[in-house]
Amino acid sequence: MPGSDTPYSLGSKKIRGFLCRRIFKRTGNNVNIEHGVYFPPAGI
Repeated sequence: MPGSDTPYSLGSKKIRGFLCRRIFKRTGNNVNIEHGVYFPPAGI
């Protein structure tokens, strides 16, 4: 997906936020997940 700040992003920020809400127990409002993000293992 393109970066969320590019003119041709076509809602990639919203799609990534939607997917993260399905993966994690808690997600903040207006999240911005970009390409290459690292999620450490639980418990760290």
